[in-house]
Amino acid sequence: MNNEYDLIFWFSTLLLGVYWWHLLRKQPLGPSHIFIGLLLFFHGPALIFYRDIWSEELGFGILSSLSNTAVATDRVILSLSIAFTIITVTKITSNLIYPIRSDYLEISAPLNKNQISYIKALTILSAAIILMALIIQYTFVASPQKIIDYYFTDMSDYERVMIRRESNLGSYFFGVLIESIIPFVSFVILTSALVKNRKKTAALAISIVILVLIAKLSRFTKAGPTLYLLQLFLCYSLVSRRTLLATKKDILFGIISIFTTLIMVVGLGGGGDLMVAFDRLLMIPNEAMFEYFAAIPEFYPFGYGRGISYVQAIFGDAIGSASPLPVSMHVAAVTRGYTGTVINGLYILDAWAEFGWIGIILFSLFTGILLHWLDRNLSAIRCRPIKLALIAYMLNGMYTLATSSLTSALITGGLLTVPILASYIDRMQDPAYIKEVSNTK
Repeated sequence: MNNEYDLIFWFSTLLLGVYWWHLLRKQPLGPSHIFIGLLLFFHGPALIFYRDIWSEELGFGILSSLSNTAVATDRVILSLSIAFTIITVTKITSNLIYPIRSDYLEISAPLNKNQISYIKALTILSAAIILMALIIQYTFVASPQKIIDYYFTDMSDYERVMIRRESNLGSYFFGVLIESIIPFVSFVILTSALVKNRKKTAALAISIVILVLIAKLSRFTKAGPTLYLLQLFLCYSLVSRRTLLATKKDILFGIISIFTTLIMVVGLGGGGDLMVAFDRLLMIPNEAMFEYFAAIPEFYPFGYGRGISYVQAIFGDAIGSASPLPVSMHVAAVTRGYTGTVINGLYILDAWAEFGWIGIILFSLFTGILLHWLDRNLSAIRCRPIKLALIAYMLNGMYTLATSSLTSALITGGLLTVPILASYIDRMQDPAYIKEVSNTK
């Protein structure tokens, strides 16, 4: 343990936390609020808690079994300090150069007829795609009983991983649609129905919501359906709010909820299921950090791009194996002794695995710029249902960015496609665009 690195970590965490507090109080809810909040939640004090209490005092996790624990610890602490600082500085600098629009709160514009027709067409198309994919899924791969067994029976993580591998649709395109674009469309139609209180639109919204939820369940992941339900709740909450600024009650409720959970789990010795949930939510993401930095580069070389799936398919992985495996599985083989599990974590893990310290610096810089672009994109949207739907979608996009690689967040998580789609639909609100469309009819 390096006390100097700990001081740097706490300083960078405080810096990021102060900036996040400033965003909460001064800037309406947006992607940066969500991502920085998740970053602090997963890898702020929780990281130190994992290292000093969860692992050292309580003896949970595998940190003590790593062959180079001290080196890995220093690398984890320093890499997060670098990431926190670069993201904070990049966001502040970007906002000074390209400030967020001052009329961010003006979200009163409803959907016009062109937008409603377009959204309904997208909704019907989305429903058709989901139904077709579900028919294929249930006919050839999954079954209702297998889904029930996966979600409601006691099985090991290894068994769940095997089910996911065997039962996946195998369609990357469908995965992108069901994780990003189609849920966003369902949020737009839902917020439109809630804002205008339209019964027919509400029936269409409920139908697509049920289909999306079933499709997410059929992909055998617990995070997907859970996040989607949270996004639906966020949609409903945002519609009833008069402001997108966080209130003191919101902040106080969040702080009390976090500390109550921690007290129940650790201080009062929470039940087994609660302890497992706490471990998977907060401890495992931090454990993955130590595993990556312990395994690379001592036991597995830097990939220099070969860990990216598209590159790996052409050039192979970093060790030139005949059957390339994801980097996470190679790390699991080093730290856990087998490849039958997948270790996912914050984007800096892939940055480290591919390019070392320079990767962490560059990826953090890009993340800061990406967050500001997403904030500006959201602030430029004038149509209320689209703006609220995009905020709700960002919960999933930012979660993907906080728990996986940048490429996964940009493509599968939809951080590129969904904001562009939202801007296109919102553009239909522009009088010049409406006039242009009318002239072509």
